[in-house]
Order: sequence, then C-alpha cells, then structure tokens
Amino acid sequence: MTASLRDIDTMTARLTEALEPGPYLLGDRFTAADMLCSSPFHWFPDLMPEVPTIRDSVARCAERMRQ
Repeated sequence: MTASLRDIDTMTARLTEALEPGPYLLGDRFTAADMLCSSPFHWFPDLMPEVPTIRDSVARCAERMRQ
C-alpha cells in the first residue's frame, strides 16, 4: 500500500515530469489519462499544487472537456 500511495511532493514531481514534454500526458494527444489526472483538481482546486506546468495542464484539460 505504501508503495502505491506516496506523499504530495512525490505526486507533484512525477506529474510535473510527465507533463513537461506536453501539452498532455501522452504528448499531443488528449486522453482519458489527462481526464483522470486533472479531475481531482477540478473537484478540489485548493489541493492543486502551485506548479505552473500542472496548473496549465488542468486548465487545458478543463477547456478540452467543455468542448
């Protein structure tokens, strides 16, 4: 269980690393992975890290899901 659920700093680092090549988790393609990773921040915006890469991705995903 501990190996799967890590601390917020580890999550932030891994998500940032995955998003840096962007604009989405799998590069140019918007996928279900983007919806799954951004959804918690739509529901609980106060939990979103103060990391521009993550904030930009969540905003991009929100716009894409509105289409």
